[in-house]
Amino acid sequence: MRVTSGTQTATANYYGQPQQAQAVYPNPADSYVEIGSEEQAPDEPSGFASQSAAKAGSRAASSANKQQKPMHISVHNGQGKEIFKAGDVKTATLRVNTQAWPAGLYQVTVQRDKTLTRRQLSIVH
Repeated sequence: MRVTSGTQTATANYYGQPQQAQAVYPNPADSYVEIGSEEQAPDEPSGFASQSAAKAGSRAASSANKQQKPMHISVHNGQGKEIFKAGDVKTATLRVNTQAWPAGLYQVTVQRDKTLTRRQLSIVH
């Protein structure tokens, strides 16, 4: 996959099964981005796109019964400066407002338990 934002270009190769959940959605993003880990319970559907508002209520109820390991999220800009950090997030995803972020490429790091996921994020306004 090739992402271009202004004068910056990034190329990423994804390995594994295509039905795995994405850690960052939507990408490219404008006003918000949902960040989550690829680790899922076996009964959860894969991918953010498969989640609907109707399922969200039942998922919240079933998630309340499960012990969710905390997630740690950090976002760095193209110069390596950390611009966002959240720790001990116990939900499956976190919605982050990106309206104030300049357009460009960002590195998103998500850690849940021993699983570390890194993704490129493109912000376009």
